[in-house]
Amino acid sequence: MHAIIRLRPLPARNALFGVGVGVAYMAASGESIDAPYGGLIDLARDIDTGRTDAYGTADRIRSWRVLITRATAGGRCVVPRRRGHPRLSALAAHIAYLCNGPRSGVTG
Repeated sequence: MHAIIRLRPLPARNALFGVGVGVAYMAASGESIDAPYGGLIDLARDIDTGRTDAYGTADRIRSWRVLITRATAGGRCVVPRRRGHPRLSALAAHIAYLCNGPRSGVTG
């Protein structure tokens, strides 16, 4: 994410692409992120203006992570859900759907 935003390999929308790559990388690593409202935008701006480096970026993303695990029975994806947090619940349901198909469940 940091490299894409700072090096600007695309003609436009590098911040958007960088955020997408960062989120996809976390998902591929078995984790997801639950950033506060506007958090990813603020992070992208901080990277672009040089207010944070790669280590600061990693620390901020690490503080937002949500673990996605695979259940031992059947290898199904189990996504923890925070009660009373509708945005994360919707994200968890979407991730479980991508991992397991339409009949997946979300724990919590």
